[in-house]
Amino acid sequence: MNSINEKKNENMLYVSFNQDGSFFVVGTDRGFRIYNTYPFEKIYQKDMDQEIIMIEMLYKTNILAFMEGDLEHNNEKKIIIWDDMEEKIISELRFITKVLRIKIKKDFLFILCRTLIFVFDFNTFELLEKIETGENEHELIAVNSSQEYTVLAYPKKDKDMINNTISVKNYKTKTIFAFHAQEDSVTYLSMNSSGTYIATSNKNGTIIRIHSGIDGYLLKEFKRGSEKAIINYICFDNDSKFMAVCSDKGTIHIFSMGSTMKEFNDHQKRKGGGGKDIEEDEDKLPQNPQNYIEKIIYPELERSFAKVRLEPQDCICAFGPNDILVILTNENKYYNAKINTKKSGDCQIIFEKDLI
Repeated sequence: MNSINEKKNENMLYVSFNQDGSFFVVGTDRGFRIYNTYPFEKIYQKDMDQEIIMIEMLYKTNILAFMEGDLEHNNEKKIIIWDDMEEKIISELRFITKVLRIKIKKDFLFILCRTLIFVFDFNTFELLEKIETGENEHELIAVNSSQEYTVLAYPKKDKDMINNTISVKNYKTKTIFAFHAQEDSVTYLSMNSSGTYIATSNKNGTIIRIHSGIDGYLLKEFKRGSEKAIINYICFDNDSKFMAVCSDKGTIHIFSMGSTMKEFNDHQKRKGGGGKDIEEDEDKLPQNPQNYIEKIIYPELERSFAKVRLEPQDCICAFGPNDILVILTNENKYYNAKINTKKSGDCQIIFEKDLI
């Protein structure tokens, strides 16, 4: 039998940023760790007897939601809400099907399963509703990070299983609408902090579209590249001036959102208004020709102004201060890349560190 000193090296199983990207948390086969995003600093480590195979942090608080588990035995059906200051379990939620994603807000807890999203009150843990998504092959769900209100985006249940129609629900205004996001299947779904921009990638990972989170209006199309890729992360900076797109090619594309912001403002002046009342029928898409994307032709799609090049691997990222992009990889690496916002080209890696 191995002694504690002979125990195998700790392995990273999961990593995620908090809502504003200021912290990130790493689930391991021995517990979890919390880090300051920039500058890099480990601020807390919790050793446990269980593997932590999924974990999310609530803003800058001591509250976390995680899944203990054991991937070998498919034990991915129990979520623990944990108060780390008190070092105690606040609540346990059990599901009869595999949990794919956890999203937490100040007032809501969203649990994504294979065909459903469970919505809980995050103060009482009362189940508020169950939203049908149909088969959610790409685990699509997006929630805005603002603490002022909550906007949820998810794939609308589709009998044809195309998964290219996105529903958007605003819990403050109590409105809901749906829009056609891509010509083919949506493979990644993301949202900016305010919920005003919704980003989707197409089946080949070559086109990123930005729609209005208020009414589904198509604001912008970006060209990531010509070569097929799997998009594994899309994020915005906190001011929605830039967007970063990560793919399995190891290249992170950074796009300027300046023209998107202008189009959003112009559209609001032209049309104003928001989605439909939540009690209305959601089956009819908004009668806005911009939603029928097959009719829209852009002669030349805007490309990224900057790139970070790594070895092919999965990664996630967040925008830090002073034009720094922070990158976390599934190869246990932490990087800082310097973005030159005034000149296009490759970004320089200026710092590198092992995560654990």
